[in-house]
Amino acid sequence: MLTHKTFGSGKVVRITDDKIIVAFGKAEKMFLFPDAIRSGFLKID
Repeated sequence: MLTHKTFGSGKVVRITDDKIIVAFGKAEKMFLFPDAIRSGFLKID
């Protein structure tokens, strides 16, 4: 599980070389990986 400041808690759907896709309810969002975690956009629960 991950937490995003705006979207709340989410579940990792897929990780590629440079992207992480997270499901927040029915919506899936894509973030740069691992930059989104390093910069604090996503926090690991």
